Parts: sequence; structure tokens; C-alpha cells
Amino acid sequence: MRLSIKSRLVQTQNRVVIYASTHRFASRSADWDLIRLGTDYGGWFIPSAFLDAAPLQKVAVVSVGLGFDVSFDHSLLERGVLVIGLDPLPASALYAIEKLERHPNFFLEPSGLGTATGQSLFFAPKIKSYDSWSLSNIQQTDPAEAKYFNTISLTDLFIRYKQELADARIGLKMDIEGGELQLIKDVLSNTHRFDFVAIELDFTSLIPFLSVLRRLKALIACRRIMTAFEEKGFVLASTENFNFLWVKSSFEHC
Repeated sequence: MRLSIKSRLVQTQNRVVIYASTHRFASRSADWDLIRLGTDYGGWFIPSAFLDAAPLQKVAVVSVGLGFDVSFDHSLLERGVLVIGLDPLPASALYAIEKLERHPNFFLEPSGLGTATGQSLFFAPKIKSYDSWSLSNIQQTDPAEAKYFNTISLTDLFIRYKQELADARIGLKMDIEGGELQLIKDVLSNTHRFDFVAIELDFTSLIPFLSVLRRLKALIACRRIMTAFEEKGFVLASTENFNFLWVKSSFEHC
């Protein structure tokens, strides 16, 4: 099926956004051996060496934002990786339990990742049937439709799962529909804990087509994130649409 002119313009715009966000950083990326786990919709790239370590030592992934596609998490669990999955929506949490509870190395945290532990206001998605509630109202929906859901801070998450994560090599995946911008500071403060960080930077993509100034501000914020990860010793190893993968430069790779 041929794409409409508008769809083609949006695709071109997205490619420009990714190029402008990653130029210089992507060109300096190491030649990492990566593997993609999960479906076309819910899959992610991670370093192959991370999985290679699984038979030899404890490895874990903190998977933030489960939604209704847990194929990535299922693939990790099947390979012996411990997964701590976070999602504040009751329906998403129940779906994850239904699909993943048979794995003894799966732990469900029915909370969103937040800047503080307690309850935080989440904004509704523009399309009511979607599960893309967010800490940030980047879809510009009616604030009256927002709801409070449980959240846990990254610091408290490590305290709560201290035993499960003890002596583990750890990766972080975040797919939280634009809320990532609020949490980048906390993630960067905890990069010493992670071998890789995979984040969908929705705040750069969910922008109306003609909102040029807003898009420019998002690009500037994205470039600052790239610089911050580089300063923390991470390399931009992969981009797939708006999914970005950073790998610790000291992490063993092929």
C-alpha cells in the first residue's frame, strides 16, 4: 500500500530528527555485537555479550513500561535473565502476570518509574484505547482526564530489590511515552549500576507536524542527553526509530 504524502513527510521528518539528534555521537559508536529480542513492535536491541554472561553470572534487566507487548521480557526470561518489570496500569500489570508469571526469575513491580515513591499524576493518551499514559502531557490531552498511579524512584527500586539485584550485571529499558525526560537526571545518576541503557525518547517524536519551535527545543534537549551519556562513559550503540541504546564503553564486546 502506497503511503500518503503526509505519511511520507512524517517519515522523512522522523529521519531528520534522529540524524540531528545523533550526529557526531552515532558516528563515533563502537562496532558492537547486538541482538534484537521481541516483536517488530515491542522489540529492543541489547548487547549480545550481556546474554552471553547469563550462564556464568546473574544478569538482570529493569524493564520500565510493559504495556501489552512483553515479547522482549519473555525473550530475556527464556535466556535466563532476571527481569523486574514496571507498569502502573492495572490492566498492563495483569497482562504481564498472565504471560510471564511461570518464569521464576520474573518480578512484577506494579508501579511506574517516578522521581519519587508514592503516587504521581499520569496524563491520558490521545487515543482512549491506548495504554500510553505518561508523566508528561506531551500528547496535550485534557488535564481533567489525568489519573494518579503508583510510582517508585530508581533509588527505592534498588533498595526494594536489593537481594534480587545483588552482584548482578544490570541493563535498563524504558518505554514510558514521554515521561523519560523527567527521569533522565535520575538515570544518569545511576549509570554506574548499568551495563546498557535503552530508552525510547518519545518526547522527540510525539510532536505535531508544524510545531517547529517545540521540535527544535526537543532536539536541543536530546543532544544534551547524548552528551551526558557520553560523559558518563557510554557509547550510542544503536538507534531504531526513536529507540536509543547506550552501552557502557568498558563493557566487554565482540
